[in-house]
Amino acid sequence: MYKKFHQVLFAVVMVVALNACIESPGAPTTSALTPAAGAVPAATTPHFSQPTAITHAFYPVAQIAQAIWLGTAAGEANRVEATLLPENKRIHWRDAEVETRVVQVIDYRTDMLVSVADHYFAQADDGSVYALGADVSNYAAGQMVDQTGSWLAGLDGATPILMMPAQFVVGSFYTAPQDMANPIIQSCAIVTLAQAAMTPAGPTDKGVLIKETLADGTVKNSTYAESWGMLATETNGESLALVLLNRSAAQPGALPTPLVTIEAEAEDLIDFIPSGNWGVISKDVTAISTAWQNYQSQLGTDHVPAPFVTALEAALAQLQTHAAAKATVATHQAANDVSAALMDLMALYQPTPPVDLGRLDVLGRQVILDVGAADFTAAANTLAKSNAIWARLKPIVLAHDGAAVAADYEASLATQADALHNQDVATLTNEATAALELVDDLEQLF
Repeated sequence: MYKKFHQVLFAVVMVVALNACIESPGAPTTSALTPAAGAVPAATTPHFSQPTAITHAFYPVAQIAQAIWLGTAAGEANRVEATLLPENKRIHWRDAEVETRVVQVIDYRTDMLVSVADHYFAQADDGSVYALGADVSNYAAGQMVDQTGSWLAGLDGATPILMMPAQFVVGSFYTAPQDMANPIIQSCAIVTLAQAAMTPAGPTDKGVLIKETLADGTVKNSTYAESWGMLATETNGESLALVLLNRSAAQPGALPTPLVTIEAEAEDLIDFIPSGNWGVISKDVTAISTAWQNYQSQLGTDHVPAPFVTALEAALAQLQTHAAAKATVATHQAANDVSAALMDLMALYQPTPPVDLGRLDVLGRQVILDVGAADFTAAANTLAKSNAIWARLKPIVLAHDGAAVAADYEASLATQADALHNQDVATLTNEATAALELVDDLEQLF
C-alpha cells in the first residue's frame, strides 16, 4: 500500500511542488518555450557549479516560500503543502559535494497526515533541474509506518534524476532513464504552450499542458504557468489545484484588521468557554461574525482563495449554531476550527510572526480536545501534524536566536508523545497546555 502510495506521491506531489520532469529553464529569466516539433532529450551527465540557483521560470523552487494545493484523491479531500526550507543539504555524488535546495512536502487526506517528505533539488550548469534524493516518512492513524520512497544519489547506485530538461518544445517528450529501477514517470509529453488556466492571481492563456505517463500506464494531465509552477493536475478523477503561493522574496505583510479581530476574539472565546459564561461567549461570536463581514470587501482585491473563504464560513456557521445551543464541547471545537481556517487566510499576507506558529497553537488546542473526547487516534494524528509543521518552522526559530525555547518546545512534543503512547490523559493535557505557553514564547522572538 505505502509503496503504491509513494509512487503517487512522487509522480503527483513532487510534480506539484516542483514541476517535475517537464519544464526547461532555458535562460535564467525566460521560459525558453519553442512551439516546434521535438524529440527525446539526450541523456547527459550533469555538472553542478551553482546547483542552488534554480532559476527556471516554470520551476521557481528558490522563489516559492510556501505553496498549497487542494483537491481530491481516492475520494477524499486532499491537501498538499510545499515549503522551501532555509537550510540546504549537501549530497555526495561522483566524488563531489552537491548542495541542494530542500522542499518539505506534507500530504493530508481528509485531514489525516499521510506523508512528510524532504526533497532535494539542484540545477545543473545547462539549466536542467535534477532530483538528488528524498527523505520520506509515511503515516497511518498518526503513526509513522515506514520510509518507502526515500533515496539518495550516490547510495546503492542511485544517480540524480532529470526532472526538467534544459530545453523542451511542443511534441517533445522526456523518458525515464533506462538504468533507473522501477521508474515512476515513464514519459512526459508537451501538448501545448497556450493552455487556458487559472492562477491564484487570475486567469492565463499561456499555460503549458503536459501529458505524463506513469509507470503503471496511468496518464496524468498537468498545467503549469510561468512564475507559478504547477497550477493543476488531473488523473483518473483525482485532482489538485494551486490555491496559494507565497514568494520567498516578499516582504512581510500587515494583517487586515478584521482578521486580527477574528483571531483575538476566537482566542478570547476559547478561554471563556470552560467558565460557561454564555453572555461573554455570545458577544465574542457576534464580534467574530461582524469582523468577517467587514473583511468581505477585501476578498476580491486580495485574491483570497475561495476554498479558504468556504472553510471559514463553514466553521463560523458551526460556531454560531453550537454557541446558540450552549453546547460547551461543540462550541470549543468550532472555535478552534475557526482559528484553523483563519490561519490559511492569514498566510496569504505572509505576516510576522510566521503563521505556522498560529498553526501550532491550533494543533496544541486540538490535542486537548482530542484527548478530552478519548480519541487517541485523532490525538496521534494531531501531534504528528504538529511535529511536521515544527520541522519546517524550527530552522526559522533558530535563526531568531530561539535555541532555548526551541529545545523546550521539542521536549514538550516528546513528552506529549510518551503520554499519548501510555494513554496518560492528565499528563498529555497538562503538557499540551504547557506547549501552548511555549508557542507564545516563540512568538516573542519575531
